[in-house]
Amino acid sequence: MSTGGGRTGPSPLAALKAKADALMAHGQAREARPLYAQICTVNRQDVDSSVKLALAHREVGDFAAAEKEARRAVKARPGLFLGHYALGLALHSKGDPEGAARAYQTAVTLQPRFPDTHYLLGVALHEIGRLAEAADAYGAALRERPTYMQAMSGLAAVRLLQGQWTEAEALLRDALELDPNSPEALVNLGAVRVKAAAVDEAMALYGRAAELAPHRLDIRAQIASLLEKQGRWEEAKAALQGTPDVEREPEAAMVIARIARRERRYADGVAALDHARAAADDFLAGEAEILTGQLLDQLGDTDGAFDHLTAGNAKVAAAMGVDLTQPPAYLKEVALARSFLTPGLARCHVEVREGPSAPVFLIGFPRSGTTLLEQVLDSHPQIQTMEEQPVVPAMRERFLTMAAAGADLESLTADQVSDLRAFYFATLASYVERRPGAVFVDKLPLNAVWAHLIWRIFPDARFVLALRHPLDVCLGCFMQNFAINTAMSSFLSLPNTAATYAAIMGLWRDTAAALPLKTHTVRYEDVVDDLPTQAASLLRFLDLPWDDAVLDPGRTAREKSIVNTPSYHQVSQPIYRHAAYRWRRYEARLATIAPVVQPFTDLFGYD
Repeated sequence: MSTGGGRTGPSPLAALKAKADALMAHGQAREARPLYAQICTVNRQDVDSSVKLALAHREVGDFAAAEKEARRAVKARPGLFLGHYALGLALHSKGDPEGAARAYQTAVTLQPRFPDTHYLLGVALHEIGRLAEAADAYGAALRERPTYMQAMSGLAAVRLLQGQWTEAEALLRDALELDPNSPEALVNLGAVRVKAAAVDEAMALYGRAAELAPHRLDIRAQIASLLEKQGRWEEAKAALQGTPDVEREPEAAMVIARIARRERRYADGVAALDHARAAADDFLAGEAEILTGQLLDQLGDTDGAFDHLTAGNAKVAAAMGVDLTQPPAYLKEVALARSFLTPGLARCHVEVREGPSAPVFLIGFPRSGTTLLEQVLDSHPQIQTMEEQPVVPAMRERFLTMAAAGADLESLTADQVSDLRAFYFATLASYVERRPGAVFVDKLPLNAVWAHLIWRIFPDARFVLALRHPLDVCLGCFMQNFAINTAMSSFLSLPNTAATYAAIMGLWRDTAAALPLKTHTVRYEDVVDDLPTQAASLLRFLDLPWDDAVLDPGRTAREKSIVNTPSYHQVSQPIYRHAAYRWRRYEARLATIAPVVQPFTDLFGYD
């Protein structure tokens, strides 16, 4: 006879689910999977078990089944956060980062406080080259979990690609405090240290990352890339040996192609980039397209080169979130600088107080030959140069703080000028130690935009202006794979490049006309035609004696541990004429921008 009271204890399905959950919690997805499958067969309404089955499928590597089950769960309950999260994981594991990003984004919308989803969204966006969105996702993960080491490393990797080295280094050092054995943080910090020319430290970081993850080809590719930049081609090749289909790894393929360029095997370099050009990451694919264009240019294939350069710049623009239909963002910087070029500025004079002598400022538009001139100057034993460090930009920021409080260049007091001068030298000391008695050259092409600020703070400064045919300059910028920041994003389309050239060189023209600048102009074409004459004239301007060392600037470049400019592979070569008047081969493609730069073609005496 029944005693009544109903059923006691869990139902059979509930007990089965509890057992499956316990197996999953202990990492036994293979054993849990058939239990979840049994539950879902009996009760198709148990969406929670369907999600867990999808996760179990993924854990054991059955990504197709994981996707199928996750889609079933999402269809049954569209508002279930975990369903979209599981779908994102399945798609990501299948090699579909775009699909994964869509699923993660839906999951983030449904549950915005879960940091792992933000992080994974960042990873997926990063993989497809949508860098600005990836940075936002990594940042959201860190807001929810400030000690999220992987998100720190991911955000740092994006900042590295965006040229924000200081922020990247700070993030990576914080990440390594949390996990000293993170291969990602180590290799990304290595890349930051490469930018600082700390080559030995960078190689040590790469080596440590490779020890921790010996099968990671992308890490070996970073090692090979650094070796190639140092001119150690055979060692770079050796770092990539022993891996089947090595060219399927985009970063490795880029190194292989750059080595081929060094060895003048241009067709081999183009072939090596086949897979890299098709990479899901728009940024990497764009870099591969640009390098392909450079190699085809060497082969004389003008049309092919231009088409690949156009495709590559468009992909990089998409990855960086740059709208090529809009005016270049850097034009706002030029307009801001122009606002301080006032009629009374030339009448200002501040007596130079005691302190270090003013540097020589090597300026011009990018791709005007500033790197070649810097190498010529650095070859002289009485000259010390500094490669492209943001010392003047830091001084500019300090001045703008003063301007926000009501100052302008005309109204700066002697104390303010002294403060800005001291700030410049203090910032400079953080990058390089000045050699006593040497003439110091600060090379940063776009310091031309703030030449009037430099003159106001350093009225005794000398300027060396590098010039090149305006169409060659614009074409060169369009062909170059710059680290993308606000200024360099101007060069992702030819119209924007030409507009930026006209704005910057127009400001320089007006600054030089308004102020008593001490300027020496050097034309790139004259340097490659007659280096001795141009070098002698430049040394006279600097009040320095002749030295034969300036006739072999490539030797100086080869003796450096690394040259951190996009043209690094060129400066170690003997001076060549391939790039002089290259615009003539592309004349038809440049027809739309020729009128924009024609005033400067005339001004600078080019035909």
